[in-house]
Amino acid sequence: MSEWKVYAVKTLYRTKTSGVAHSQAEGYSDEFDMVEERIVTIKARSFDEATKRAEREAEEYASDSFINPFGQQVSWYFTGESVAFEPFDSVPANIEVFSNTYLIPRTMSDEQLGDNVLGVAHENEQNLRLNFLNSELAGFR
Repeated sequence: MSEWKVYAVKTLYRTKTSGVAHSQAEGYSDEFDMVEERIVTIKARSFDEATKRAEREAEEYASDSFINPFGQQVSWYFTGESVAFEPFDSVPANIEVFSNTYLIPRTMSDEQLGDNVLGVAHENEQNLRLNFLNSELAGFR
């Protein structure tokens, strides 16, 4: 059985407005959505398990909605985009360690958002990353 570790998992959320605005006062726009990047720590036995647990937590986290000052419904959801990593230092489990929000064009898809924020996986990527590895620190001679 694998050893329990604490992983950090970055998840992406998208906030959208819907419905007709009762006002188009200063600040109103229907051209943007808001994105939240969030990193939480998860105790798990593998990267896959950490990702699955974080994605379940993400679904719960983004399960609220409300009305904005323009009378529109505001709701957010987990985009399904995530990436897990093992922190270099010890960190406690079940905490939020980072959160950031910003606007994106409404026309951008969740997949494009994920590619832009989390990167695109390349064929043979692990070997390609050797180009950027510090040989001395990694024990290569």
